[in-house]
Amino acid sequence: MRFCTECGTSLDQEASKELFCSNCGARMSDDKEAQPEMDKPVEKSTFVAPKVPTSSKPSMPRMPGMPASSNDDNAAAKPEAHADDFAKRPDTFQRGFHSYGIIMTDTRKIAKLCRSTSNDISNIIKNYAHQLSRFGHQYIMFDYDSTRYKDIGWENYVAELTKFYESQSVTPKYLFIIGGDEIIPMPVFDNRSNIDVSDYDYESDVPYSYLKSYFVEDMVWDGSIYQEEIKLNVGRLPFGTDFEKSHLTSYFNKVINALENDFKISNCFSLSAESWQDASETVLDNLSLDQKFIDFSPTVSLNDVDEIFDTSSDILYFNLHGSDAPEQPEFFGDYGYQAISPDQISNLKKYNFIITEACYGAKFIGYRTDESMLLNSINKNTLAYIGSSRIAFGACSDAIMSADIIAHSVLGALSDHYTIGQALAKAKIDNLVTVDRCDDDDEDDDYFYYDNEVYDDYSLITALEFNLYGEPTLRAYHNGVQGKMQETLNVAKKMPQKTVKEEIYNKNKNQNILDAVRAAVDLEFDKISKLIQAELYNKYQLTSDELQSISLQKTKSKEGYLYVYSKQHENIKNKKLYFINCSKSGSIKKVITTK
Repeated sequence: MRFCTECGTSLDQEASKELFCSNCGARMSDDKEAQPEMDKPVEKSTFVAPKVPTSSKPSMPRMPGMPASSNDDNAAAKPEAHADDFAKRPDTFQRGFHSYGIIMTDTRKIAKLCRSTSNDISNIIKNYAHQLSRFGHQYIMFDYDSTRYKDIGWENYVAELTKFYESQSVTPKYLFIIGGDEIIPMPVFDNRSNIDVSDYDYESDVPYSYLKSYFVEDMVWDGSIYQEEIKLNVGRLPFGTDFEKSHLTSYFNKVINALENDFKISNCFSLSAESWQDASETVLDNLSLDQKFIDFSPTVSLNDVDEIFDTSSDILYFNLHGSDAPEQPEFFGDYGYQAISPDQISNLKKYNFIITEACYGAKFIGYRTDESMLLNSINKNTLAYIGSSRIAFGACSDAIMSADIIAHSVLGALSDHYTIGQALAKAKIDNLVTVDRCDDDDEDDDYFYYDNEVYDDYSLITALEFNLYGEPTLRAYHNGVQGKMQETLNVAKKMPQKTVKEEIYNKNKNQNILDAVRAAVDLEFDKISKLIQAELYNKYQLTSDELQSISLQKTKSKEGYLYVYSKQHENIKNKKLYFINCSKSGSIKKVITTK
């Protein structure tokens, strides 16, 4: 009987003929290789970090030597490697770095995916961490190894990470998760909002940020989790179903290359749906760059986008429609016109950041690289990508909200020298400050105010569904502006008020609109009719057939009506939803749309 030299699994006669171990994926050595030469000393390879000139770089703590990662899978599986197995040595934080973080992964799972060994994957990741330390940040690795646990739900991952975090002598501020949901699971929360959308649940790395493993679902839906201090600024390197080891190494290499070449953002390319022009221009105003370009679709479509697309862009902002269909990885403008595809992103010449408000703009679980804008981007020249894997919400006017605020806040934070991880954490909190119209009977009153007391369900969903993909410690060094280094972020200071929804009309119940409204709404029907005709039918081309529901929404401080419309665009599989919020007097307060 043979045994796997990597994990020790016993192999029967049939299994011992295979090239790779059925348990850990390690390459099986032949009988000759399996017998170590006991009288021959083990040779240890070392890697010496390049010296950094003291005139240009800060003095860093001395780091231990690293063996170079071997491309020979057979060599990595030999018994000699276990004599002094560097890959499995525990890391410890050393004083003197600018910032600290944890890399969380499961090297055994990654090894199985790409026909490698856990030692090889460990060395690749630790070599990356060692290279990154030259730029003032130290990572230590937490290799979860799911084979040690019976309970492998996401709650256990967070709980074990919490123990690891609390055992450190230095408090880390960053978490870089290496792997997709199949490596380190993304927590999933049932949709407990009052918003009638097709999403039944939401994927989010929020629990890893706050180190909350139990009773967290109530906290994300009442907003109380955001009143606690953020423990870790989280980024994740996503894997597609076609993951290869080269995806891992190439991403690490480009981050180091970008830092070695003093990565900075100096110009921005933006594309928006025409109906969101005011909102998009407001978002872009918060980016402190002189070179900012924005255009609008369907005036710009996939047929001519290459004529205006700047392949030298190093930050890109998209306020477009998206789809969860695997055959539709591109983003769309109004009326379902394709606006930009992965092909344009693949042609970008410089390292870049991408921020998108598109529905399903960050889909990756269960998708191939060519089926996901996120995976395509991160496997090309994109260093960091912010987006949502579910339906996103935003405004049609310059009174931005939800996804608009995420993008607006991130661009402003990057301008103020926040890291990309800090920028998204700050944006989630900023998003919980709801922009609303004053309760004034005058329909011409365009004054808006910030209401800290109400976290509406759109904001709670947005805080949950937007995630960062890529290295969270990266900064946008642009125009030589250093700004202030932020390490502690504000927390939400007030508890939200609960919104209660009373249904008035529902199309699925085959109700008569006139009867339903006349029976339940304390507003003259001719005024409602005028409101719909003037503001909805004409401005948004919405018809009575597209009206889905009417409801009365209440909090302790205010009441209003919500009209929900669903419109099908010709070339997009997902319907676009319109949420029209009206005051009790009948004036439109805000129009929210799905992206």
